[in-house]
Amino acid sequence: MNPRIAAALCAGALLWGCGEGPSADIVDVGPETGTIQGFTAPIDISIAEVVVLVGEREVRRAEFRDGQFSVAELPSGVYRLEVRAFGYQVNDAARDVALAAGQTLDLGRFVLVGDGELMADIPKVAGTLTDAASGKPVVGAAVQVTCSAGICSVQRATTDAGGAFVVLAPAEQDIRISFRAEGYLALFLPLGPISLGGIRRVAPSIQPVPR
Repeated sequence: MNPRIAAALCAGALLWGCGEGPSADIVDVGPETGTIQGFTAPIDISIAEVVVLVGEREVRRAEFRDGQFSVAELPSGVYRLEVRAFGYQVNDAARDVALAAGQTLDLGRFVLVGDGELMADIPKVAGTLTDAASGKPVVGAAVQVTCSAGICSVQRATTDAGGAFVVLAPAEQDIRISFRAEGYLALFLPLGPISLGGIRRVAPSIQPVPR
C-alpha cells in the first residue's frame, strides 16, 4: 500500500485503533478544568475528529457532531489542536492554545481542504436511485455506507436532482449501503470489498410506502 495512504488511514477516522491511541497517563481531571470547542467547514464532514496534544503527546480525541466539537475536562495548560478527516489535509492551525481553569475557549472555525491525491485512492460507491414503481429518479434521499468490521466511520451522501450519488467507502471491507427517503421504505444493500481507487456502481430502486 502507498505509505501516504497507510498513514492517512491510521490518522483519519476510517480506521480507529491502528495507532497506539491516547496515552494512558493523560492528565488529571477535576472541578477546575476547562473546555475547548469549535466547528469545521464543510459542516457535513462525518469523519472528522479533533486531536488535542501537549507537545507531541496526544491527550484527548473527540469526534465532530453536526460540524461541531467540544473537548471537556482539560486542565489548565497550553495545547495544540489538529483537525483530521480522511481525504482531507490536517488542519493544525490551533497551536499554543492557552486554556485557563474553568474557561470555555471557542476557537471558531477550522476549514478543511480536500487532498486531491489522497481522495483519488478512496473507494467509492456510485449510482442512481430510482422509484421502484415509476422508474423515476428519487431526489434528496439519504445515502449511508457502514462497514461490518466496525472500524470505520459512517460515510454519507445525498442523491442529486437526477437521483445520482457518489459516497466514500472503506477499502477491502464488506460494507452495507442504505437509502432513506420520505415516502419510501428504507433500502439496505450488502456489498463486498472494494479495492483502493475502485468504484462500485449500483442501480438501486426503492419501494414507495404502501398506501
